Amino acid sequence: MHTLPIAALSFLAACSAALLGCPESTPTEPAPTPAGPIEWTMVGPAIEGGAVFSVWGPAADDIWAVGGEPGRPLVLRFDGSTWSHDEPTAGEQLWWVHGAGDTVLVVGDAGAAWMKRGGTWTEVAGGPAGTTLYGTWLASGTDGWAVGGPFDNAPDGVTQEGDVVLRFDGTQFVRQDIPLLAERTGQKRLFKVWGSGPDDVWIVGSNGFVMRFDGASWTAMDTGTSAMLFTVTGRGPDDVWAVGGGAKAVLLHYDGTAWTEQDLPEFAPQILQGVWTAPGEPVLVSGYYGFTGRLADGVWEEPDLNTPDSLHAIFQDPSGRLWTAGGDIAFPKPNYTGILATSSASVPSVPNAGGPDAGPTDATTDSSTSDATEDAGPVSCDDVATECPTELPHIGAACSGTLSCPYPVPNDPIGTVHTAECTDGTFTVSTMCEPALGGGCTVPPLSEACSAPFSGTVSGATVAVGPVTNEPFRAFQADEMIELIWGGQGSPMFEFRVQLDGADDLTCGNVRAQIAIDGVPEVDATQPVVFRCGDTLLIYVIVPSSPIDCEDKVFDLDVQVDVEGVGSTSTTVRVQGGQRCFG
Repeated sequence: MHTLPIAALSFLAACSAALLGCPESTPTEPAPTPAGPIEWTMVGPAIEGGAVFSVWGPAADDIWAVGGEPGRPLVLRFDGSTWSHDEPTAGEQLWWVHGAGDTVLVVGDAGAAWMKRGGTWTEVAGGPAGTTLYGTWLASGTDGWAVGGPFDNAPDGVTQEGDVVLRFDGTQFVRQDIPLLAERTGQKRLFKVWGSGPDDVWIVGSNGFVMRFDGASWTAMDTGTSAMLFTVTGRGPDDVWAVGGGAKAVLLHYDGTAWTEQDLPEFAPQILQGVWTAPGEPVLVSGYYGFTGRLADGVWEEPDLNTPDSLHAIFQDPSGRLWTAGGDIAFPKPNYTGILATSSASVPSVPNAGGPDAGPTDATTDSSTSDATEDAGPVSCDDVATECPTELPHIGAACSGTLSCPYPVPNDPIGTVHTAECTDGTFTVSTMCEPALGGGCTVPPLSEACSAPFSGTVSGATVAVGPVTNEPFRAFQADEMIELIWGGQGSPMFEFRVQLDGADDLTCGNVRAQIAIDGVPEVDATQPVVFRCGDTLLIYVIVPSSPIDCEDKVFDLDVQVDVEGVGSTSTTVRVQGGQRCFG
């Protein structure tokens, strides 16, 4: 049997068809004001088999959603009336889908790429095994592109390769030798590719990188940002949009002359991952903590999806129906749960593998392995468990005696069991599974977000901040060395827990984290999180990858944490740099 504490588990842890073939002379049309507000309907609130990283389709009755989890692909197809699983016979976690004509291409980890043409999946050769292919775009069934960065889970003996650009000739990939990429330093990750036509192709990546292909050669462009840029799309060659983030969310626009940063809503998350637009259409964006936004005529609409999960992609099909997709993907881990939502209430729910089509579902998340939960609700903090609770208790919950409470994960093929142990009056949690059977342990809840943060004031309470472990809370020591968590797209994250003394009744509060790196202010992020009798589970904020990724030195992180209406605290922790440089 294999045992992992929760802290260790956290370490394991587009384009429209209308644009295909659009000539470079396509005029840029003003985006109309939306006819009405977006009302999201969750059609996949807890998709088994992985997160959903991309959604795309050439028609309202031909929608593809792809994703998965490490070592396992997920491909869903909607034919206008029903969903079906349509995974290739083998493969890896998939990151993106796009198509042209009768060809659909999906790409993912370990250079994985599959093409569906004529109703049959065929593996596409040429993807480096040490590369995650994050994005693909097809101009036609015989001309397309795929891009990627280092495959973080590459097995021993496989060299991680970054800044990979592949050209698709209809049957295979051909690696492209692009001299300007050799000059890049830091994290060499290219995330997405999009084009307005075969002679106008755009690629975005780490450190604010953008380059453009004119049919003959590539040119790097100045974007004015060092943030990671995750997705690119546009309405034409002189109207291109890109999103990303790090210390804060970034939305960039190219008007044919220069890239400029655009204003975002006040409570946009630290990272935007999805963006979509087309001629005559508004700009759609999606990102962390269930954020979606629609920009039309300079005005933002922020529809509430009521999910704290990350939304990796957003898309509008030719009928005008909107789609957004994601899951509990903030932290790398051996298993994910996916989500999929649409603006149409008539779309049936997504069946899990072998499951029935259950019809539309409401916008709630109910998964014991999700990294988020609904608001905690009233809790009696005087309760002390004297016998095993019905459900897995949270770390630090009060107990008495020497309870040892096993919680097998239902229908888990590798026999995952979470065990809550009562030690010194509080519960700790560990996990056991049988990894020889394949996959990794199903993780218990890692973090919790909520939607109704406390808006009052509490007098006399104190705030403490400490490391994430499977033990009861403790505060950081002065200048404690910590490890950053690195996300699947290379974003370093600082994780911590918060404890309140004197505010046990608070169940949902806004936590603001401000971080300076070696004295330079870099991060100011606020998020609503669940408190259970004064304690939180894991909270994370993203820190800029540069210079931490490449400089082999110790960095000071000066951290101030404020709980709105309660109080604040500050501490300094230290991190070792130079661990994620591929340049």
